[in-house]
Amino acid sequence: MCGLDPGLEFIVADARFLCLNTVDFVVAISLLEHVLGWNRIVSEAYRVLRRGSLFVVQLPNLTYLVEPHTKFLLLGLLPSRLRTILASSASYKDLQFNYTLKNIVKELEKHSFRYWISLYHHISHGVQ
Repeated sequence: MCGLDPGLEFIVADARFLCLNTVDFVVAISLLEHVLGWNRIVSEAYRVLRRGSLFVVQLPNLTYLVEPHTKFLLLGLLPSRLRTILASSASYKDLQFNYTLKNIVKELEKHSFRYWISLYHHISHGVQ
């Protein structure tokens, strides 16, 4: 791959049970909403990260007009039980709805992570 540091190593593993001692960087891009026990990923990141290292978490916003996984309208605004039923009926059985930003922040604080929240809003680009 062009431009990558030859000393850089990528590891693919179950993020809840990492077979690592220490690392400099952990990335969880659109991952937590697909993992039962997503809070275990935060625990593992805390365990394996060297002090002062970076843990990057990106979460899709379930309150978008159209939910990004299922494409249901206003899914994130429905009651939790109904959301789960709709999502599971659409073959998205692995989709978790308890990974809210509030819950993620609680988990980060539980492990004494220092964090910042950057809000990103997707804007479609129309063809001109």
